[in-house]
Amino acid sequence: MEPKNKFPLSIIIVNYNNAIGLEKTLSFLKNEVSRFIIDNSIELVIIDGSSTDNSREIIDIYSDIINFSVSEPDFGIYDAMNKGIYYSQGEYCYFLNTNDAFNSHLLDSIIETINTDSFKLLVFPVNRFNSDGKYIAKKVKTSLEPNDFIDSMPVCHQGVIFKKTHILYYDSSYKIIADKDLIYRYIKQYNSSIKYFSEVLMDYYEDGYSIKNIKQWKFENIVFCLKNSPSKIKLLHYIISYFKSKIL
Repeated sequence: MEPKNKFPLSIIIVNYNNAIGLEKTLSFLKNEVSRFIIDNSIELVIIDGSSTDNSREIIDIYSDIINFSVSEPDFGIYDAMNKGIYYSQGEYCYFLNTNDAFNSHLLDSIIETINTDSFKLLVFPVNRFNSDGKYIAKKVKTSLEPNDFIDSMPVCHQGVIFKKTHILYYDSSYKIIADKDLIYRYIKQYNSSIKYFSEVLMDYYEDGYSIKNIKQWKFENIVFCLKNSPSKIKLLHYIISYFKSKIL
């Protein structure tokens, strides 16, 4: 039986009614990443949630660089990401948002690492900007522990590349922090198999979704803490914070 993983790396893009952002990202990939797609080092997977704008026309325009695409209804972003994992044929997966780009100069190093090593997680610094484009800070880590995730999100989802394993799936019961949950599970299970890079992978612009949905975000962190933290103090902190947000 032919192995499923035919490519070193799958870049997975999920989209719903963001044709402008999708076109921007696909244009970047065509200009900067085509040679890796041509030589089968990178697979490009597009998961569209049955968009009603012209997203599907954009996908057709860039079909020469897209290995797989599907446009069908889903149950939200994490369900779409899980579809991307299922349909992808790469040994590693990287999730790229529409309207985003990354430091393509790192691709040679990334592909070399994938081809010569077997790290379960590749972690990169990112430059963080707020939704108004104001620089916040460079988010960089040289080590991670599971407890780092109990009261924070110490790494950026867009700065992580996952080796495909049996735990590579998003828990879609979370609507906001499924990315935190996934990275936490990788850190917990594969802590000795992480490669930390020093070069910045991308500029990450926060969309403000967590702030706009602060009550849901706090509730999900309570659930996450109940599942994963033995610390009653940290759990109490989340519970108090959650009920304050309900009152205000």
